Amino acid sequence: MRCIANSVLVVAILSKISCYGVVEAVQWVNVYPDKINIVKGSISDENVNLLRTNVLKGAVDDPSTQIDFTPQAKTKFVGKFIFQPPPNLNLVAVSKIRFEVNGKVQALENQKWKFQIRNVAKRKWQSLSKTSTTTNVDRWGMWKRVTPIQSMDDYINGKGDIVIRLNSNNDFDEIGIDYMNLSLGIEEALPTPSSPPAPSPPTVISKGDSFVYDLPGKQSTYDKKVIFIDLFDTNKKDIASIRSMGKVVICYFSAGSFEDWRSDKSAFPINAVGNPLGEWPGEFWLDIMNDDVRTIMKARMDLAKNKGCHGVDPDNVDGFDNDTGFSILKWQTKDYLQFLASQAHERGLLIGLKNSAEIATQVEQYFDFAVVEECWEYNECCQYISFGTQMKPVFAIEYRSVKQKLCAKFENNGFSTNFANYALDQIWFCPEETRHLDAAVSDKESSRKLAFCSASRRLRRTSTISIGSGMSFMLAYLLAM
Repeated sequence: MRCIANSVLVVAILSKISCYGVVEAVQWVNVYPDKINIVKGSISDENVNLLRTNVLKGAVDDPSTQIDFTPQAKTKFVGKFIFQPPPNLNLVAVSKIRFEVNGKVQALENQKWKFQIRNVAKRKWQSLSKTSTTTNVDRWGMWKRVTPIQSMDDYINGKGDIVIRLNSNNDFDEIGIDYMNLSLGIEEALPTPSSPPAPSPPTVISKGDSFVYDLPGKQSTYDKKVIFIDLFDTNKKDIASIRSMGKVVICYFSAGSFEDWRSDKSAFPINAVGNPLGEWPGEFWLDIMNDDVRTIMKARMDLAKNKGCHGVDPDNVDGFDNDTGFSILKWQTKDYLQFLASQAHERGLLIGLKNSAEIATQVEQYFDFAVVEECWEYNECCQYISFGTQMKPVFAIEYRSVKQKLCAKFENNGFSTNFANYALDQIWFCPEETRHLDAAVSDKESSRKLAFCSASRRLRRTSTISIGSGMSFMLAYLLAM
């Protein structure tokens, strides 16, 4: 299919079915440079349209189809290529970029060339391609790189342009370019399970239930209805004891990180272990699309079932919003979450969504409750309202001392709340006399910005850290750009 819009040509639509039952449709939209801005140096021809065809091979030059870029004497070359994506393109759907250049360099030992794309959100230049030991010398060769991205908006400047910069490190010689293309990959994916997902088990928890998030096992007694404990650190006998008191036991484990102190650590393949998780030693992000990782998570579900847990609390499932080392995309996270929920329900276990505010409303249907950390502090609570609408509990944890007005606001929205320190060895609860769910919020409280969805606080989570024996919390944050 060919579809021309301004300088854009849709060149391919590729479909495949992954081993996880996910249909992927990748549409590549080619965008060519509309303009060249020279900062240092000169060019042989200003006709940027020469870069739209790839015809040169071998060592032969052709001034009618190529542009030569020459560094400024006694310094270097710096030039910027301006790309304009079509106005009707759905930038939200772009999940990767593919950069291609047919170039010819004269030397590798004496001179280096590199291409960079401007990341507007981070205010820095990001590497796309550069000369290396495999680059052809004095011969035409195609440079190609595919880069997954989280948001195309990060690369669009105030004029609506994408800017790619070409640099040399000195004035040794020139570079010839015959072709340049920036392809935008639009990737849509929807889970397509081969069989209907298992139904949720009969619920033993309700909206507004009291809870305690006791992962360290520090509580001497349990007077709340729902008890969160660590799957590995709590034995079967203790879980049976808690259940005998009429309590609901939810077992925590990390579904998105490798922890080098866990008993099943040797089962993880090394190629599925990624970047360190925050500043905490011994914990690393996992490749959630790895078959072995999913097999291990099934085994952890079996362990939870065998120990007598009513449900599970799988943590660190928001890798799409962190530097994991695996370029995890949102659709992959949704697929993984559906996998986890299906496995839990097949075993008769309840399962909760941990954090993941950006996709909470899209995956709520698969989960029985939500566990959210510091949603008030970072203005994310409104993303979990859909759970309450479906009468599903939302267990909120704020890492601060008790604030009665916050208790009222949480309970007015159907959230259950714990206040704690980050180590979870001190936990505080809202007073029993907190306002009932249907009570109004006073004008004074409203003036203190007690709204769940305040646009004035635009903070987002950016990394995850782990504290104690495998408990993971969101602690490092940046202002949204």
